[in-house]
Amino acid sequence: MEKAEEVEEAERVEEAEEAEKVEKAEGAEKAKRAERAEKAEEAEEAEEAEGAEKAEGAEKAEEVEKAERVEKAKRAEKAEERGVAIRNSSVAKIPPLRSKCCGKAISNKEKS
Repeated sequence: MEKAEEVEEAERVEEAEEAEKVEKAEGAEKAKRAERAEKAEEAEEAEEAEGAEKAEGAEKAEEVEKAERVEKAKRAEKAEERGVAIRNSSVAKIPPLRSKCCGKAISNKEKS
């Protein structure tokens, strides 16, 4: 009888050890899942933050463009007041060269 009891006791110990291993594996798996979920959540938050930063950057760019347009309009008004026409390139148009003898415009061919 003692041998049968020893065998049963050994089987119980073996089953308990195996159950412990399974519990540890399940615990490790749960920990890994939790860690993955946390990382995914952090990544989501980072993406949301990046999206907000991009939106802020776009707003700032729009503000800068608007300021540039306003500044360009002010310069155009000032130039008009002074009698200088500013074109798209915002460079005053230079009149063509005139010859000294008769005041006619000199063409590009005659310049060279």
